[in-house]
Amino acid sequence: MEAKLKLILRKPQSLLVLKSAIFAGFLFLLKLGDFGILPILFFLWAVFMMARGAQASFLVFLFVSAALVNILDRPLFLVLALIGSAGLFYLTVGIQELIIIRRPEWLLVRNTFLFYIMFLLFFLADKSSWFLFKYLAVFLAAWLILREWFLPPEDSLVKFIKRPALMALALAFIVLQFLWAVALLPLGPVNSASLMTLIAYILFDFARHHFQGKINRQLVLRHFTIFILLLILIFATTQWGIR
Repeated sequence: MEAKLKLILRKPQSLLVLKSAIFAGFLFLLKLGDFGILPILFFLWAVFMMARGAQASFLVFLFVSAALVNILDRPLFLVLALIGSAGLFYLTVGIQELIIIRRPEWLLVRNTFLFYIMFLLFFLADKSSWFLFKYLAVFLAAWLILREWFLPPEDSLVKFIKRPALMALALAFIVLQFLWAVALLPLGPVNSASLMTLIAYILFDFARHHFQGKINRQLVLRHFTIFILLLILIFATTQWGIR
C-alpha cells in the first residue's frame, strides 16, 4: 500500500491534487484563526512553499480566495468556497508548472473565475469607507491578471503584442470605467459581478482577436449576440430596487 501510494504521488497531477487539498486545509485553518497576523504569516509561508516561483496573478488568487472565505459564515457556502479555491489552486499552479495541457484554454477558465470573485468581493464590500482603495485594488488586480493573460508562450498573442504590460494597463483602465458605471446600477452584487465579468471577457477577447488580425463581422455579431442574451438574463434575474 505504501509503495502504491508513493507511485501515485510521483505523478505530477496526483501530487498537485494533494497540494490543492492541503491548500484548502490551510485556508480553513486561516478562517479558524480569525485571520490573525500569525495565521496569515503561516498561511503565506506554507502556500509559497507549495507553489514556488509563483507569478503575480497568484497573489491576486490568494487574496480573493482568503477574502471570500473570510466573509462567508454559512457552512455550505464555506465548503463550496474551499472546494472552489482548491480547484483554482490546481489550475493556477498546474498552468504555471506546465502540468496542465491546453494552457490558454484553462487560463481563460481560471481568469474568468478570478474576475468574477474579485468583482463579487468589490460589490459586496462596504462602499462607505475606503472606497478609493478598494477601487484601485480592483484596478491593480485586473492589470496583473490581464498582463499575465497576454504572456503564455503557447498563445500566439505573444507574437503580436510587444508591450503586454501597457496593453493590460489600458484594458484594466477601461474595466475600471465600466466598474464605476455598473456600481451605479441597482443589480445586486451577484448580477453586478456577472455583468462585469462578461464585460472583462469581451474586452480581452476583442483585444486578442485584434492583435491576431481576426476581427470580422462574424466575430462582432457573435460577441454582440452573447452580450445581449446574457445581459437580458442578468436583468431578468435582478430584483430591482434602489441601493
